[in-house]
Amino acid sequence: MTVPKVMKKLRETGEAQQSGCSIAGDIIQIHIMTLLDARSLARTAAVCTQWRAMALADWLWQPLCDEFWTKRAHIPLCLVLKSCKLSPYLAYAISVADSKQQELCPAEMCRHTWEILLKPPCGSYWLNLDPSQRGRAALRRYFHCDGSISSTPNDPIWGGQESVWRFLHVVGPDGHISQHVQINHWPLFNVKRLKDGRWRLENYYAYYLSKPDNPTYAYAPSCSQEKKVLCNMCTPPTYGLI
Repeated sequence: MTVPKVMKKLRETGEAQQSGCSIAGDIIQIHIMTLLDARSLARTAAVCTQWRAMALADWLWQPLCDEFWTKRAHIPLCLVLKSCKLSPYLAYAISVADSKQQELCPAEMCRHTWEILLKPPCGSYWLNLDPSQRGRAALRRYFHCDGSISSTPNDPIWGGQESVWRFLHVVGPDGHISQHVQINHWPLFNVKRLKDGRWRLENYYAYYLSKPDNPTYAYAPSCSQEKKVLCNMCTPPTYGLI
């Protein structure tokens, strides 16, 4: 950011002082802050009250939010469904906390559109019914907060049977508790968070992938435009930040 732009920002936010020396000092500080990464900028905010006001400025954090979100398939649900405007700094903090979350919550399960892809152990009959095996769009599944599952019309592997899902937590031999999803009578699906924020449910026969729905996500060929409405039971996590 150039010095004139820094001065303009200082005047707009009321951070410039009357003293010429003080103004020059603010310019230097703010210009340096534009070069900092998010972690360093957050630490700068703890130095003193004046630095905090400058380091938490929306115009510094909004570009960091935008850059972070281009790498995420899903924006945190509490930001998508928020009833009031949050500062870019707080939105960034929530986004980082969300990116570290490794356990799937009901709101995430129910909000997203899921694609199901079969694996070779299912056998040739079922694989031939899976359009993703022929390079076409994968079949979709929708999980609901009442424990039911639905699909799109004319799904070739949907038998119209009663379909249900639930979370299970299993204690391993080492005492570690791992999260799983039980879908109908399939063997348990392991839960994994991918680097771009998508969720993957996988067992020996198939896997489910949450379809990207962040319109600014830069690494997906297409994003789901479906926006399912959450019920009162599906409260998205806020990570103690709002």
